[in-house]
Formats: sequence, structure tokens, C-alpha cells
Amino acid sequence: MPRKNKFSTNKDIIKSVSKKTGIEKEVIEKTLNCYLGEIKENLLSGKQVRLAGFGTFDVTNWKSQSIFDINRKAKVEKEIKTIHFKDSQILHEKVLN
Repeated sequence: MPRKNKFSTNKDIIKSVSKKTGIEKEVIEKTLNCYLGEIKENLLSGKQVRLAGFGTFDVTNWKSQSIFDINRKAKVEKEIKTIHFKDSQILHEKVLN
């Protein structure tokens, strides 16, 4: 029995959008890459990214933690950053209900 993928790739999304809109895959791929690039640039510059009806991306700083650096063979303080995603109420209701 074939196993279904539990995820979609950029290729899958590009193919689906192309089929639904009739726009060439190359145009969609370039647009998608540009769009995702803008999201990355905004996060790198410390901005929050809000996508209406989808959710919010934000960079969260945690407290500095002592870690052992094997290259220096010493403990160093390292600030931990993580990307946080908060889904919108609309997305939350559609996916989980």
C-alpha cells in the first residue's frame, strides 16, 4: 500500500497553484521565492510578520544560557533565538475544527 506524504513541498504548492490559476510554474516559483525571501528579511531585521487570515511570525529571544564550547574548551554565554508562529483565529478554526 503506497504511503501518503504528510507534508507538501514547494514543488507541490507551485504545481497546485499553477493548475488552479493557469499561470506558468516558473512565474509562480519566482514569486513564491521572492515572497518567502521577504518574510526571511523581515525576521532577520527584527520585524514581526503578520499575514492576515494566516498568522504571525516573530523572533523570540530567550535568556542567555551557559553552554560548553568544545572548540574553545570553555563555557560561554549564548543568547538563544527562536522563530515563533502564532496561527490566526481563522486558520485555527478551519484546521482544528
